[in-house]
Amino acid sequence: MNIINTELELKVDGKNIVMNSFVERITSNIIFAILGSLHDIDEWKNATITIKRN
Repeated sequence: MNIINTELELKVDGKNIVMNSFVERITSNIIFAILGSLHDIDEWKNATITIKRN
């Protein structure tokens, strides 16, 4: 998968968070590394990560 051709969207409590290209690139790289290390994930087109604080 080519990280260059990706979109990254971050929302916090429904508010869209704008990221500069460096933050978007490094965040995408981290998520790609996490997904790449999972054994049950091969090719994928869309990933959703939800984090909820209690």
